Amino acid sequence: MKLIIKAYVFILAIIIIQPLYAQNYNISLGGTVSACSGTFYDSGGSGANYVNNEDYTITFCPSTAGQVIQVAFTSFSTENWSATYDRLTIYDGNSTAATQIGSYAGASSPGTISASGSNSSGCLTFRFRSDGSTVYSGWVATISCVAAPPPVINGTTGNYTVCSATFYDSGGSGSNYSNNETKTTVFCPSTAGQCMKAAFTSFNLEDNFDYLSVYDGNSTSSPMILGSSYTASSPGTITATSTNTSGCLTFLFSSDGATLSSGWAANISCATCVAAPSVAVQQDCYGAVTICGNAAIPGNSLGTGNFNDANQGLGNLGCLNDYGNTNDGSAEHQSTWYFFSPSVSGTIGMTIAPNTATSDYDWAIWGPYATISCPPTGLPLRCSAAAPANSAGGQTGLGNGAVDTEEGSGGNGWVAPINVIAGQKYILFLDNWNTTSTPFNISWQLSGGASLGCTTLPIELLSFSGSNNNGFNLIKWTTASESNNDYFTIERSIDGINWQEITKIKAAGNSSNYNHYQYEDYSFISNEINYYRLKQTDFSGDFEYSNIISIESSENIETYLSDIHPNPTNENIYFNVFTSQSDIANIELIDFMGNSIIKEEQHIHSGKNDLKTDMSNLKNGIYILKITTLNDGKCINQKVIKN
Repeated sequence: MKLIIKAYVFILAIIIIQPLYAQNYNISLGGTVSACSGTFYDSGGSGANYVNNEDYTITFCPSTAGQVIQVAFTSFSTENWSATYDRLTIYDGNSTAATQIGSYAGASSPGTISASGSNSSGCLTFRFRSDGSTVYSGWVATISCVAAPPPVINGTTGNYTVCSATFYDSGGSGSNYSNNETKTTVFCPSTAGQCMKAAFTSFNLEDNFDYLSVYDGNSTSSPMILGSSYTASSPGTITATSTNTSGCLTFLFSSDGATLSSGWAANISCATCVAAPSVAVQQDCYGAVTICGNAAIPGNSLGTGNFNDANQGLGNLGCLNDYGNTNDGSAEHQSTWYFFSPSVSGTIGMTIAPNTATSDYDWAIWGPYATISCPPTGLPLRCSAAAPANSAGGQTGLGNGAVDTEEGSGGNGWVAPINVIAGQKYILFLDNWNTTSTPFNISWQLSGGASLGCTTLPIELLSFSGSNNNGFNLIKWTTASESNNDYFTIERSIDGINWQEITKIKAAGNSSNYNHYQYEDYSFISNEINYYRLKQTDFSGDFEYSNIISIESSENIETYLSDIHPNPTNENIYFNVFTSQSDIANIELIDFMGNSIIKEEQHIHSGKNDLKTDMSNLKNGIYILKITTLNDGKCINQKVIKN
């Protein structure tokens, strides 16, 4: 009886101990193996070489759910004379139809290989083929299972519900994206109550031609995140907002037909939703409210907004310079901005009445303009910086018998009304100098038939620029939104007076997205300065003109500056310097007091030079970017804003 018991114990011990020893797998076994441990050999096993004319395939899949196969090669030796000799090819999936990871021969070991997060099977497939002569010792590798890595998504069109992924352009981690791409990728959180977060670790697109736009939702119909049509500057980290009930982020990438770049890499994760990003507010010229009629307007100035649009450095203060004594040279204390336009010609008077007699509201009107742009340029058409003690009840405005056009703090609060013509456009700025946040009321005194109408601009033109580009002049422009916009006309001149239509380009019509346009002018006038302007025509036939740009279109281009971005910036400012010869460029940033804050020297070569200057340590405000070249003595100045 004791012998029988001992036999059972011995057999039971074998059963218990046997799983503790890892299984050996020769590739000649073939088929599919479910395992999370073991040793993987060539057909010769641990002590012999493989043989000639082999063609074996084996697949390893994880035996533990939620994990993937990992194979670590500790030795590797095959014949390596050409690509047709003895090679081990590894595939990221459960067959040779899966994505090929690599093909290895000679002493070039695969190292450690894991199935990718994009591989839903978690398997790895190995195929080994040898030719008809010369054999080697093959390989030894250890099989294990590891946690599944985040999926890798290479700029494909599709929807993904994840809380971890790596997001690349279509070229993946090692290649450029392609020309003429239009791809939409949507990420939605797999964890309820959270929002998608995209942290970009690298970013490189062709400037002003290839774009990645980001939408706060699950489609391109969702609101575009502010400032999120990215071309040369990285998006940084973007998180869906709490107003986005889906928690998703949508990415739309488009590339043109020439010039490729390395694209981007971003880590996708789930995170706590963030508050909606700041948008243009009425305290900024860009956020101004368009006045749509003759009715009185209640308002309240609460802050200075994101930008100092009325500023000494811009030269647009006029009488407001009487009190433009903030540290940054701005006249803004608690500001409010409006656009208005007469629908019928006549005379416009205006009364600004604060709720308390001691509130000091100062104001300015710029115009008339054919097309409004911000910040306002030139001196105000009308302006009052009168102290409330000099006016009845703190009221101020246009009219009350006044004939002067501007007044400082000693004025009585009133300047002359404005004779207006239908269709002209004006900018109105109000500022509460003593920052009491007191409400106000604007009322209109219209005579001579004058009336105000809602003439919202048919397009919001973000940029209009041009450059000479080896045989043609490249004209580019971008709109942030379009309303009833039929088409654009590009006109060219060599004297800035007489204009010739050179092309028409169909517009987007109605759009709340960023739209990018370009035209290559091969018929430009050589050895002359070519001037260009953009004419926008809406569906009703009404039209407006852009500002005028110029391009030096000769064989001797000398030096010029273009494509300053982002502007405003909170970190680096990027810009292009074009020159006809190698040179040294002295780069300066000058503050509004004329002090040189940054001064550096950079070597530039013939053609286009991509340069940047770090503004991250500067105070918020307006600066002048000054470029001076040593050889040709060219000096270029451009305003930049740090916020």
